[in-house]
Amino acid sequence: MIELTFKERSQIVKKFFDEYIRASMSLSMLEDKDFYPVMSYQNIRETSPSFDKKEHMLIDHMEKKEQLRKRIYSTDRILLALKEEHREMLEKEYLFYEKDWWQCYYSKSTYYRIKKKAIDELLFYLIGE
Repeated sequence: MIELTFKERSQIVKKFFDEYIRASMSLSMLEDKDFYPVMSYQNIRETSPSFDKKEHMLIDHMEKKEQLRKRIYSTDRILLALKEEHREMLEKEYLFYEKDWWQCYYSKSTYYRIKKKAIDELLFYLIGE
């Protein structure tokens, strides 16, 4: 396998968390949306194309919600599998975007050493290498 630089690994982790945030927001919006169409007896009786369209929209909506739930669940499971220190660091860096939070806790070299280990552990769970 090609060896990635720290910056490239960091970008992969950033994309991972961006997709997680996007999935969480999309799921929240889909669940808040009053999607289920109101159907009249006339639509059902005639089995008109508009009814079929609404049925397909509803099925697509439900499938998308299920995919988002699976994505969020798998991400949460991966984060729970990480060492607590690594999970906290990654969440503060990539999920909550806290800037310079580490200065009260670590020296610069310790921060980067732990961050590298945290990224490597996350990529191990994502890629398996």
